[in-house]
Amino acid sequence: MPNSSSTRVHRSSADRMLEIQDAAQRIALTDGLLAVTARSVAAEMGVTASLVVHYERNMEELVARTFDMIVTRELDEVRALVAKEACPTDRVRVLLSTLLAGGRDAMALVWVQSWGIGGRNEALAGSVRTQMDAWEGFVAELIEDGVKAGEFTSDNTRAVAAQMVGMIDGLNAHSLIRWHTPRDRRALMARSVEPLLQLTPGALGER
Repeated sequence: MPNSSSTRVHRSSADRMLEIQDAAQRIALTDGLLAVTARSVAAEMGVTASLVVHYERNMEELVARTFDMIVTRELDEVRALVAKEACPTDRVRVLLSTLLAGGRDAMALVWVQSWGIGGRNEALAGSVRTQMDAWEGFVAELIEDGVKAGEFTSDNTRAVAAQMVGMIDGLNAHSLIRWHTPRDRRALMARSVEPLLQLTPGALGER
């Protein structure tokens, strides 16, 4: 059984690691993943950069974990919102509205920077691939439910899901430079998805 002194040290180290992770997430959601450095995390915590490096020796892995935690939480939140809808068509409609209706620039920046940084940070690249697979799988499930319910028609739900995720990512990247309005981007996505699912025009329009 560990003595009380070693238990206190262990608890303190774990708490400090949690503080570092929380600070990194706040920075990423404010200024993007590129802003997550030992110096910025230290400033956010009100400590020295050397203390951050003492507990977090690999900043590339910290950036990867930060991305993973932020995006996992995002997917969980979207899943919960979509699950409130009774039918597959309404679930896809809510998905589009949630992801494209505006006000998600912080998440868009995290995603856009993850693709750029991932080219030279393999830990982050692995996390990005995993999260993109998770999103694609989630959207594929929504489409499969619609096919089973007789609301959608598709002979390759995974390919349609991949196309939808790619379009959503691209349109959200456009939002960072304010190209077109959120309403225009959302309407464009609805018009593009309706034929993919063989829905009548306007079926995914805002209500």
